[in-house]
Amino acid sequence: MKKRVGMAVLVLLLACSWAQAQKNVIKLGQNVSRGVARATEQQILKSVPARTLTLYGPELRALVASNRLSASSFPKLSRRNDLLTHQAVNLFVAQEKLFLEQAPLLVEKIESRVYNRVPYAELLPKDAEVLYIGEIHGVPRVQQEIVTLVKSLRTVYPGRNIYLAAEGVPAAFDLDYSTDDLIHTQEVLQERLREAADLADMEISEIVASSSVVIAAVEAGIPVLGLESEGALCRLATPKGRKMPTEEEYEQVVTSLVGMEFRNRGFAKGIKVLREADPEALIVVYGGIDHLAYHQLSSVPALVGGKSFVVQVTVPAALAESNLLFRHFKEPEDIRRAFKASPDAKLAEYWKEPTSFNQLLGNDLTVIVHE
Repeated sequence: MKKRVGMAVLVLLLACSWAQAQKNVIKLGQNVSRGVARATEQQILKSVPARTLTLYGPELRALVASNRLSASSFPKLSRRNDLLTHQAVNLFVAQEKLFLEQAPLLVEKIESRVYNRVPYAELLPKDAEVLYIGEIHGVPRVQQEIVTLVKSLRTVYPGRNIYLAAEGVPAAFDLDYSTDDLIHTQEVLQERLREAADLADMEISEIVASSSVVIAAVEAGIPVLGLESEGALCRLATPKGRKMPTEEEYEQVVTSLVGMEFRNRGFAKGIKVLREADPEALIVVYGGIDHLAYHQLSSVPALVGGKSFVVQVTVPAALAESNLLFRHFKEPEDIRRAFKASPDAKLAEYWKEPTSFNQLLGNDLTVIVHE
């Protein structure tokens, strides 16, 4: 009974802490609206407790520094981005406080096992409406494991329509997300990617960093829905009075928090419309973990709703990049030995039973592979 109460208290405390954090954000917003062009690092980090700043100062300062937009080029976007950066910092402060309070109970709920082949049929919920697969971009062995997962979906979910909605794939949209218009053959998919690559004067692998996963879905007979609205992103990243952004401006806006918020809302829109078109289907959303993890600002699962399940596939060195709280975890020695014993070993960490703690750590299942 105490454990169940603890879970309820976690949700309540997180909501209360978030509400308090929002008061600081509102104050910052009032200052910005009075004419302050940029929020300073000091303003954004002002409410961070000294102990937290001592432990996470470099990472929090890097978060602020990497999310700066030019106020002269993007006056409105830069103000919104500063507010979102402040929200992200305050949200982490609230999450870290709750994590430290709840750590003993939380750790009891995690199961860790080493496999040569992850038994996804046992670990994935059969009643999921949206299955999110989040990756660290540009790590080949991560993509290899996701390919294995995607190829198993027909077996894990027999009899259900399955769609893959992918970040990085140009959206075949402005088509109202009709299921009849989805990319459904490898030839058509490759042609669409080739056209996009030619327009951008890039290689296909640069347009879709993890094209192997997308191709695996197509080969498994899983229709692919592109979620990336290049036209809308281009308009967002174009300074007022210009027709096109520079490559640097585009990259800066797209990877900023305001750009992530914009993209996540676009992703959620496409997923929702697809769900309405085929309510009984399983929609598999594939993208960077920063878009998909529960604990992130404007996370896609929070925007979409429904019965979601988040899988993170990563490597040991990148764990703390997706959530700074992972630095506090250390596996038992026998688990670490088993993982290190084979280059093909995979470490799966998952909740022993459904829990609200997934909102704090960001996912329901973590699969760790060797680099």
